[in-house]
Amino acid sequence: MVISCEDTGYVSDEEAGKIDYDALMRDMQKSVDDESKRRVQAGQMRFRLLGWARVPYYDAAAKKMYWAKRLQFSDSPRETLNCEIRVLGRSGRGWGFGESGFFQRADCPSDRL
Repeated sequence: MVISCEDTGYVSDEEAGKIDYDALMRDMQKSVDDESKRRVQAGQMRFRLLGWARVPYYDAAAKKMYWAKRLQFSDSPRETLNCEIRVLGRSGRGWGFGESGFFQRADCPSDRL
């Protein structure tokens, strides 16, 4: 598990509900594909971003954003989940407190997604 604090900008509750998560996933997949090609050229493991395991969901009352991404490393038949929770600050400074974890798909209970 990784816990971090970042000053990354501000998104209003209204704007959080307008994000096109399909377009966001396509952009992230392109970035991951480009990075994976560089990794392979450097002799490192290839990886792919397969899609959402859980489409991002914003809980406006708790000021938390939840999502999970499906990843595949090298030629492994198993998928890996990257589950994240962001607790957003309300000061307008835009800091977020994030938690993330990697889980093998078979090991991540569906009620935790």
